Amino acid sequence: MPYSGIYPFYGHHLMAGMQLGMRSESALGTTRSTSGCDFIPVFTKRGDPDTLKTATEQLLFFEKVDILSGLISYKTVPAITPIINAQQRPALFFDLGEYVPGTDMISPFVFYASQQIYQSEFALGYWAQKKFRNCGLVVLPVYEAGYQLHSSFWEGIQTAGGDALRLHTIPMEKSNAASLNLSHFFEAIEKNKPSFVHAIFTGNQGLDFLRQWVGSVHYQKIPLVLIENMAYEDLLEDVREMDLNFYTASSWDRENERPANKRFVQKFEASSGQKANIFALLGYEAGIVLREVQSDLLKGDMIKVTKFLSSASINGPRGLRNFCPQTVQPESTIDILQIISSQKSIQKLVICQAMGNQISIERMKMMHQECASGWQNPFLCV
Repeated sequence: MPYSGIYPFYGHHLMAGMQLGMRSESALGTTRSTSGCDFIPVFTKRGDPDTLKTATEQLLFFEKVDILSGLISYKTVPAITPIINAQQRPALFFDLGEYVPGTDMISPFVFYASQQIYQSEFALGYWAQKKFRNCGLVVLPVYEAGYQLHSSFWEGIQTAGGDALRLHTIPMEKSNAASLNLSHFFEAIEKNKPSFVHAIFTGNQGLDFLRQWVGSVHYQKIPLVLIENMAYEDLLEDVREMDLNFYTASSWDRENERPANKRFVQKFEASSGQKANIFALLGYEAGIVLREVQSDLLKGDMIKVTKFLSSASINGPRGLRNFCPQTVQPESTIDILQIISSQKSIQKLVICQAMGNQISIERMKMMHQECASGWQNPFLCV
């Protein structure tokens, strides 16, 4: 588990969700019983390859874990796959989908429970092009620019017929890394007159951006489109006094009426006393599939485990999901939302629905190849 100043307790939520998933009803109609699992956490700092490699060696060679897991970045996976392959021990990693998966991270023993936020960015770009037609402007700090989120948004724009999108990257203030100077961004708006603004921020900088946006002359004149993580419930509670009106995409909603989602939310919140979030969801999905292979893991039959994980799909809170990077995910629905907040309420209006997994294989390969550099720490781990 790497460090996250934005969600410092994400690891606890992942583990609680995983335990809950392992105790849930079988997704395949079996009557398998489970007794949960023990977790051996290792701190991996910011998730760099060297620290991750050391943690992997400790867990596999010294702790003798049955399965390796944790929050990772695709950029670091090539550093540890040789160890995993040599030990033939399965790994089920978590990621938020800040990068498009590439062929260099494929291993017969490595699987992923992913939010795939790049899919919602693609859907949001596609919708924005159809809605606003003319050229928009993406604003994001240096940290967020190191991932492929804005690239996915741009691919959505192009797929919808757009041929232009402006990008404004906010440099880091050397004297005060926490400050957010938007003066040049507002100048760019005055100069370019975009049809919309798409903001990609994390944590407190996202709140700071929204406060400055509401105080600007552009507020309520230019449509504001936010990345999915800027509209998580915990962040919305911090901005409801601002009377915001913006658009976003949602790949998972706590309030979704799908029966499997309602069961997950009710069980997690009853057992933890906290609101369900994306990390609990990812853990829960992983727990569902792990309950099916727990007995084989304990027997040491890793061939049977990896064969099952390579082909199995579970019907969870988000619908059908699989965990093998070589396998195309089942179709999923991404909601395009208009969110209106006030001191009295937060209204979420579904104004459009898009299908996930719309990025072509060719575009995904191109995005992966064009990202010659990038951050090695998982998204939100700053």
